[in-house]
Amino acid sequence: MFKYFSDTMEAVIKDAKRTGRYDSGIIDLSSDVGNVQRIDGTDYFLKSSSGAIKIQLHKVSIDRGLAWDQALTSYNKSISEYMNDTKDFGFFISTANKKDVFLAIPDSTNRNTFKKIFRIYKPNSGLLPKTE
Repeated sequence: MFKYFSDTMEAVIKDAKRTGRYDSGIIDLSSDVGNVQRIDGTDYFLKSSSGAIKIQLHKVSIDRGLAWDQALTSYNKSISEYMNDTKDFGFFISTANKKDVFLAIPDSTNRNTFKKIFRIYKPNSGLLPKTE
């Protein structure tokens, strides 16, 4: 039974990695994650044979969202770069049950490829890690 579970889990993870939807759940707190603010900190002390060991717990708040002025700046920059072909990108509202709003702009690193690749920005989560 455990072998079946392990094989199924491995197949699901492999498929998620292949499609770009795998998330390890670990967040690197760098400047490109968003606005990171320290909320609280607590010190704990552990006694060991070599002396006291200090352990710190930090509670942080992360805002990954995209402000309107940042979205507008990205959009205007894309318009100036792609003057002849602006019909495929911009601000969109999804037609799914949940009405998501997002900004799709061309990925300039993939400019010479046959397929059009876009970077997707959402107001609540900023730049999505996967290009569409």
